[in-house]
Amino acid sequence: MIDASKLMPGDVILTYGEFRWWPPKYWLLPIFYAAIHKYQKAKWGPQSDYKPTHVRVVLAPGFFEVTYPKARFGYMAEVKGRYKVCRYRGDLNENALYAKAYALVGSAYDMGDNLDFGLSALLGFLTRNFRVFGDRAKKYFVCGTGAAEVLTNGGAKFTMQAIDPAYFVNMPDWAVVQEGEA
Repeated sequence: MIDASKLMPGDVILTYGEFRWWPPKYWLLPIFYAAIHKYQKAKWGPQSDYKPTHVRVVLAPGFFEVTYPKARFGYMAEVKGRYKVCRYRGDLNENALYAKAYALVGSAYDMGDNLDFGLSALLGFLTRNFRVFGDRAKKYFVCGTGAAEVLTNGGAKFTMQAIDPAYFVNMPDWAVVQEGEA
């Protein structure tokens, strides 16, 4: 279980997608997770932690996330399965984090960007940043680009544009501060 007392605004919670039998809407998730894994493995390398599939930004008393169908705030009790919590090594402006998260709440999830991740994974390493259907975080976001948008507003620096869940656990600007099973 995540120790919420040790979390700070701007920490990110990475979760590792797991198959669920019920409800049936989750039956296609293993295909989606496999595409994310293949994309991230090609991008970060086979020795990396390329398996996280979702990102949430800690904003007390819960978190902000970009998920289907719309960006929202949620509660820690919703976090299930394997997780890692990563913390930015620099300073973050808490008010700026909240301001951007509130501005994004209710924005539509970028399904096209997820389709692009899948196509990039199928087509291979050289096309990993190739985008056809998504809008590359101009108006709509997926979990990683939405988290980066909130964190950038709070002062975090990112070295690339295509932010995926594995970014936070594989870059030196971020430190793993908790991990376990919720």
